[in-house]
Amino acid sequence: MTTERTVNQEETTIIETENSSLAAQANSGNGTQREVSATTIGRMMGLATYADLELITTKLDLFSTKINGMATRMEKVMEAVKGMPSGADLERIDVQIASLRTLIRDTLKQMTGGGPLADQLSDEDNASRMQEGLKKLNVKVKSNQEGED
Repeated sequence: MTTERTVNQEETTIIETENSSLAAQANSGNGTQREVSATTIGRMMGLATYADLELITTKLDLFSTKINGMATRMEKVMEAVKGMPSGADLERIDVQIASLRTLIRDTLKQMTGGGPLADQLSDEDNASRMQEGLKKLNVKVKSNQEGED
């Protein structure tokens, strides 16, 4: 332990003599003195310069412009989504399509003679009723015999 203390004492004395010699040179004027600008001191302290602040400002302006553009796009998307049918609307449309299918199927069965009225009416009655219905709709039906003329 005594050897360690002497080494430490020797190191401290060496450091003290070096510091004192540097201080003596600075005080005596023999040492070289350098001038340091305020900008350098500011940089060493970690302060931002005017150019750094301008760069940051420019980047923030660009970033805010991009965010505003994205917000505008999102507003357009939200308006488009609002106009789309919701789940209840789709269910209602599905029910309406199903009722149309049933109506068309029943009408086709009645026209071909397979419906509930087929037993009550003869083929001639069905044909005459169909012709009357088509006349009401202003539809002209061409028979096979008319096409052969």
